Amino acid sequence: MMDKKFYPFLLFLCISSSLFLYLSTDTTQDFSRSESLPRISPNDQLDFRTNFDVTDISQIQSFFDQTIANYRTLHNIPGITLSVVNSTNILHLNGYGYANIAENTFVNPNTTMFRAASVSKLFTWTAVMQLYEQGLLDLEEDVNTYLSEFKIPQKYDEPITMLHLMSHSAGFDQPSYYRNIALSLDDLLPLEEFLKKYMPSLVRAPGEFTTYSNYGAALAGYIVSEISGLPFEDYIEKNIFEPLGMNFSTFRQPIPDDIIDEIVTGYLMTEEGVLEPQEFVNVALAPAGTISISAYDAAQFMMAHLNNGTLDGTSILNETTTQFMHQQHFTNDPRLPGFAHGFIEYYTHGYRIIEHGGDISFSQSQLILLPSENIGYFINYNANIFPLRSYLFEDFMNTFFPGDTVNTLSPSANFKEEGKRFSGRYYNTRSDYTTFLHIAHFTDFVEVAITTDGYLLYMGNRYVQIDDLLFRAYNFDHKIAFREDDKGRITHIFIGATYVLERQTGLTSLPISISVLSISLGMLLITLIYPLIRNFIQKRKYKEEYKLSRLEKTTRILAYSTNIAFITYFLIFTPLMTTFYSSDELLYLMNGLTIIPMILLLPLIGLVVLVILMMKNRELRLESGIIYSLQILSTSIFFWWLFFWNWAAFPF
Repeated sequence: MMDKKFYPFLLFLCISSSLFLYLSTDTTQDFSRSESLPRISPNDQLDFRTNFDVTDISQIQSFFDQTIANYRTLHNIPGITLSVVNSTNILHLNGYGYANIAENTFVNPNTTMFRAASVSKLFTWTAVMQLYEQGLLDLEEDVNTYLSEFKIPQKYDEPITMLHLMSHSAGFDQPSYYRNIALSLDDLLPLEEFLKKYMPSLVRAPGEFTTYSNYGAALAGYIVSEISGLPFEDYIEKNIFEPLGMNFSTFRQPIPDDIIDEIVTGYLMTEEGVLEPQEFVNVALAPAGTISISAYDAAQFMMAHLNNGTLDGTSILNETTTQFMHQQHFTNDPRLPGFAHGFIEYYTHGYRIIEHGGDISFSQSQLILLPSENIGYFINYNANIFPLRSYLFEDFMNTFFPGDTVNTLSPSANFKEEGKRFSGRYYNTRSDYTTFLHIAHFTDFVEVAITTDGYLLYMGNRYVQIDDLLFRAYNFDHKIAFREDDKGRITHIFIGATYVLERQTGLTSLPISISVLSISLGMLLITLIYPLIRNFIQKRKYKEEYKLSRLEKTTRILAYSTNIAFITYFLIFTPLMTTFYSSDELLYLMNGLTIIPMILLLPLIGLVVLVILMMKNRELRLESGIIYSLQILSTSIFFWWLFFWNWAAFPF
């Protein structure tokens, strides 16, 4: 019969195995009726004529005025500015609601400036194309060629080029802990200093796939400054704003005194439904997101792009360069939309769209061009309450460009079985890989499943396979593509131009990671507690303690202290993860704390040495040998877990 002293180990192994099996089990659910909720548009109640003509300005104006009025009523959006253009004329320009509620200031589409955030990038990319047109910048040249004050380390064979920056495929990590936004200008670093101090690591080879990067866009703007010899803000004003007559647009922070009264107030809606005014936020990476712009000025910019770079006889780009800028140059999958030279591409209602949206605290924006139909659309509003930009444009397309009816698809009879290779958990690649926030991969995931009737289920929508690794929504025209490795294992999902999900495998898999953590921590606790219980029982039974040699006493103290130190670190660091964004000081503290497990490797190595010495001196009893071996094994596994998630690192 087995000695009773080993029962705790058996009990723990049984519990850990059960937990692993439970978490790893693919529970079958009936998703056959799972669908996205139907989208309800206020236009369902509008009495528009059935024949719409986008060349009829009165129809466009009537559509937007009535639709926006309904959306504002439904969602309490404080202020909206809008412009719709073709290549030579403004078709609709209007402001709705308040720029500032307390001061009773209404939105003036000609002068009221909204924060347009990442729409800024379209101006940065236009500046890049100007330098390309002049022969001052090669889009396929290593960007380090144009950097004099610092360099981007080349980790992979292929260098980063401007084309990689324009398609967000440079391979930069996405560290969440640095401060790109602040209420005070004093808290923001100059662009060059920020780019040097917070340079992200490269986590994949340039051109592998897209991962949206504000750092990459800001780096492009900095290169514009380096080549031109002008500060970025000066360059944009001289070469884009002034030629196009954009008098109510600026990248500057603070807003210049002569136009500061035109900036809107942003609002946050409380749980009680009250709109609370918010302070102006400043952005460190100016080329990626600091533009404040009026709808009229956005109209000028759109008309220039639709008219081959020219507005009222003034050119910011020539025709060849403009056409080239609007062409796709990168895609994660050739069957999906991708990137033009800075513009994001997608398809809707059978039409190709190039666009860019923007989000900053309490403002949302979007600038859209339909090149084939010679239409431009810009919207901005001062509350991040409701995704109006997407809904309104969808209503516009449904009304004026309805497109053809999409056929309904059904899955093949054998896909229910074949589709299992696609099911699993996938995480967003636009997240940290090299900081202690890497653990977001562990919890922030999207589930892909196969329904009982054979559809692939993603984000509440059912998809049907239409080609190798390519799927389309069964009842509307939206495609997603998968990527497999050279062994045929599914590795990624591509959604649109910018959204890439990576499959959870190994320790990034929730069941595996929890099991490894549970087993290693459980073994640490048992090897810590078991000897104490054993000694207590032995003392009561034999009325004396086991006499330890000096070497074994030292070994036992080192083993206990190392175990306790690792467990204490975990118990302190874990709750800090829920509050890390409360202050810069806490972020720096947590980053510094990650060196503790690295230091604790020293006593762990010392423990290994002492155990070997005990074996050499024949002082190691079987029971002690098992305990020490389990301590070393469990601590090593636990350290590996910490190291994988960057909770053990050299923070410099």
